[in-house]
Amino acid sequence: NCGIHHVQDAETKEVVLDQCEYVSQIMTIPPSEYQSMSDETDCTESAHAFYWSVLGAIAYSLLTRPDIAVFVGNLQRYSQKPKVIHAKRLNAVVRWAQRNPKKLLYRRLSESNAVGKVSGTHLRMYSDAAFKKEETTGHSMRGAIYMRCAGNKQENFVKSTKGHLIEYKNGAQRRVNRSTFIAELQSACDCQDKGFLLAQLLHESVTGQMSAAIGKELRDNGGYAVPMALYIDALSVYAAVTATFVKIPAENGALCHLL
Repeated sequence: NCGIHHVQDAETKEVVLDQCEYVSQIMTIPPSEYQSMSDETDCTESAHAFYWSVLGAIAYSLLTRPDIAVFVGNLQRYSQKPKVIHAKRLNAVVRWAQRNPKKLLYRRLSESNAVGKVSGTHLRMYSDAAFKKEETTGHSMRGAIYMRCAGNKQENFVKSTKGHLIEYKNGAQRRVNRSTFIAELQSACDCQDKGFLLAQLLHESVTGQMSAAIGKELRDNGGYAVPMALYIDALSVYAAVTATFVKIPAENGALCHLL
């Protein structure tokens, strides 16, 4: 019911996923539902029904459209009591997605370089977070994206490479944040928590089924067949977690996250 197309090349075995046809058929909210109304006015009952329908339809497209996930996630917060401005923004997101069709391409990960064939793969985990100190009613956002990329050596972790999108998520911060540092730190921790689950799944895809005891050993001491690398854009967090002696932060409750 959400129109995912899977197309595999007969020769290369590469796979393309898309929902282009499905997205193109989503109907926007009729402008007549909110014409001559101010942006901060609550939607009428009929406009609210349209809002629910269109929002639910575009939400299904997130199976292959991570590029609009943060906008859809924001609009979902107002599903119970949307205002006219939210209806307009929802229409804008739908129209943009229709004008900019996207596809997920899963290419071969193996590649050649100066020293020969790149072997193995690694799991890249990109984490980011937003923070608004003065916002009392809003919700800070966090997000993560998980890519399986070519190479399992450290030198492969720090260069541009092909990758397979295997998971992504976005949503509000689950905990109270009082600074950008804490927001980025906790987002990275949440990102890594999901990474451990994906790493175990990838490990089993390489080595076969493993016992709970082996899973616990890998979780505590590492050694996954597909190594992980966490990427963040907060230099202060990087400096804090890589310091020889980890200092107690201003919010001492965050010390366990740093350790």
